[in-house]
Amino acid sequence: MAGDAVKGTSGRFAVSEAWFRNLGDMNNYAASTGGRTSLFDVPLHYLFNDMSNGNGSWDMRGLQFAGFTEANGALSVSFVDNHDTDQTGGALFSPVSNLKMLAYAYILTRDKGYHCVFYRDYYEYGLGAQIKKLIAIRKANGYGAAAEYTSVNDANVYAYSRAGDTSHKGLMELLNDGGSAASKGITTPFKSASLTDATGNNAGTITTDANGYAVFPVGARSYAVWVPTSGTTTPPPTGGTTAVAFNVTYSGTVSGQDVYVLGSTAQLGAWNTANAIKLSGAAYPVWKGTINLTSGTSVSFKYIRKDAAGNVLYEGGANRTFTPSGTSQTRNDTWQ
Repeated sequence: MAGDAVKGTSGRFAVSEAWFRNLGDMNNYAASTGGRTSLFDVPLHYLFNDMSNGNGSWDMRGLQFAGFTEANGALSVSFVDNHDTDQTGGALFSPVSNLKMLAYAYILTRDKGYHCVFYRDYYEYGLGAQIKKLIAIRKANGYGAAAEYTSVNDANVYAYSRAGDTSHKGLMELLNDGGSAASKGITTPFKSASLTDATGNNAGTITTDANGYAVFPVGARSYAVWVPTSGTTTPPPTGGTTAVAFNVTYSGTVSGQDVYVLGSTAQLGAWNTANAIKLSGAAYPVWKGTINLTSGTSVSFKYIRKDAAGNVLYEGGANRTFTPSGTSQTRNDTWQ
């Protein structure tokens, strides 16, 4: 592949376009290239486009564990718009015209992936100052374990935090596509801490209690990134991620068939076989793959066999269930 000449031992970086809206197709393409090139996160762009088109009516919970960035952050380049999506009349025209800064706040605080800013957004569309501020926030605070807040998020508000590390204090982000200001009670990683909104979109100081809890405001159709100015940081007991290695022994495939893992969470395809995660058959008859799952949250899953035509065979038995814990975990299974 062309990427072999620029990526690998040379230390250079390669990124390619594989224009698949479907996350399953992205995962499969990445597997087929053997990780030789990073890929633009096209599925995440289209989520932002859906958010933009909804213009306040889209369900912000769609941002939870979203896109190729969450599924394979090491190979993902997240972006909001580019020269193709911004090209009027072009085949890929799909601009994020509304709520664009919410999308930039999302990618620029994310722990996973490489983050790409569109030249025209920064220099021509008047967003440069806001984007520059978000980049500065990321450089100063965007470190440490990430946490999603699935029990806090609703149709209008999405919340996300980075716990910080020994030299960076972390951040608490809220995105609101609704037409009214909102506030959310959140147990953060920041105990007995004072936080201010580094974006400047909200004035004042928020103080958390000894458990890290406080009520955080966010403006209508706006975003906030609250950063600690004092206090201690402790990652929350759940909401981080565990890298789960799935290894299943199965010899019942023929040419054109592969084994996938499919389960109850978005990271495992949400029981939609089109979004199942393909496992590698390089160590046949053991099929392998590593997927980041939410720590402390129980998941149910099964292994399936699927071919290019979409024909699916589920393994037998009851759904497998476990709770990811720690930074990494391994499952050694045999097809039921």
